[in-house]
Amino acid sequence: MWLRPLWCVPWLALSACSYLPFGAPPPVAEPAPPLINVKVDGVRQSVVANIRAHVSLTSKPCTTPRAYVRVLSQRAKGEALKALQALGHYHASVAVTVERTTDCPTVRLEVVEGPRIMVRDVTVSIFGEAALDAGFSRALKHLPIKRGQGLNHQKYTDTKALIESLARQRGYREGRFVRHLLRVNPDAGFSDIVIEYDSGPRYRMGEIQIEQEPPSIDDALVKRFVEYTPGAHYESALVSKFYENLSASDYFQTIQVRP
Repeated sequence: MWLRPLWCVPWLALSACSYLPFGAPPPVAEPAPPLINVKVDGVRQSVVANIRAHVSLTSKPCTTPRAYVRVLSQRAKGEALKALQALGHYHASVAVTVERTTDCPTVRLEVVEGPRIMVRDVTVSIFGEAALDAGFSRALKHLPIKRGQGLNHQKYTDTKALIESLARQRGYREGRFVRHLLRVNPDAGFSDIVIEYDSGPRYRMGEIQIEQEPPSIDDALVKRFVEYTPGAHYESALVSKFYENLSASDYFQTIQVRP
């Protein structure tokens, strides 16, 4: 931990200013060129947003050459189908048409979602010391993805990210996934998820090392702001609380607390 006492380093923040000649108007930003109009029909708005995020045509200006618009229109079908699969629609169909009624083309995607893949089973296995960690287990009861839901690939990704984040917060610095699988059976209409995570050992809070520039406040006073004892299981919340306590003390100008 590195500390700088507030009272020993006075400082003044200054910002440089630049001035335009008197009476000169501010620069005018060039207006953004109009973009190709991409319309998605046949699905609810949340699915439309996901398709538009994947279709590259939505970012192209009206001045795009016609030949390239045709190429991108053909590509848009595959892009839209991938976006639909990410939301569990593996039996979707997409028809793409290009309309040139004005100077700017309109590309229309007619979408039929088809039945959605459902999550049949979610198996999450934790190995290592986290298997006996009650706090870890409680958090795993609220995973983003659950059996009985419609399949959403992002929720599968979010579930893995939650496990990794939880491991870091609770001191499992050597954790790793042993296996993570998303199995989809489009013909049967279901998916199964398997996640196996080995947390390894849980780290513990060590002794506090204090550095001050210059040394001004007794280390014992600084340690009075600590709300844990060395040897306690590591939790990132304990480190954050220590920082908050030091900041609220008004003793220091700059504080760095590094685990």
